[in-house]
Amino acid sequence: MNECFIGKPRIKITWLIIAITLPVTVTAILLCFPGKLIKNDINTFQSASIIVRTIFSAGLGAGIVEEMVFRGMIMRAFDKRFGKMTAIILPSFIFGLIHLIGIKMDIISIVLLLIAGTSVGIMFSLIVYESGSVWCSAIVHGIWNVIIIGRILNISGVYHDKAIYSYKLVSESVILTGGEVGIESSIVPVLGYIVVIAFTLFLMKRKVENCNN
Repeated sequence: MNECFIGKPRIKITWLIIAITLPVTVTAILLCFPGKLIKNDINTFQSASIIVRTIFSAGLGAGIVEEMVFRGMIMRAFDKRFGKMTAIILPSFIFGLIHLIGIKMDIISIVLLLIAGTSVGIMFSLIVYESGSVWCSAIVHGIWNVIIIGRILNISGVYHDKAIYSYKLVSESVILTGGEVGIESSIVPVLGYIVVIAFTLFLMKRKVENCNN
């Protein structure tokens, strides 16, 4: 398990800060675009149920399991067989492809999903290599899921009546709304992934330089 970066749970404060900052910043930027905020007719018990399911299913469940599988076992297997570069890129592309299963969408939405899925996969992979632990990518993944794709505040190009709050963007641009995939594949999150990728590469470069000095 340690060989697959799945050791004793430990989180670096840097990645806890990123885990919160990334989705909050993306949310804040998206809310700056014209849209309509709707508080759905959901009682306190239903709201509590949505929050609990979001935290444990989308957050802890999907976040931890997907990171252990993709950035733990699969990435490590590719690393040993093909090297680090392939281990970062190929499983990340597969990560994007997996999200196409069972979903019918147009070609533009498919392209957006593959770009976003591969980008976020690369981001998670680099976090694991920088931190040496899949738990760091899991906390980033989990908190992202809770804030962005959970049903507490849903930001989308369409109205969602199952969320506590729904923010329907006025724009019809698929670049902003993410098309049929949803906001995760829009330009704002993708730019966020790229910023974190650049930051992670900087940390990795600095670590190498410190080791050489």
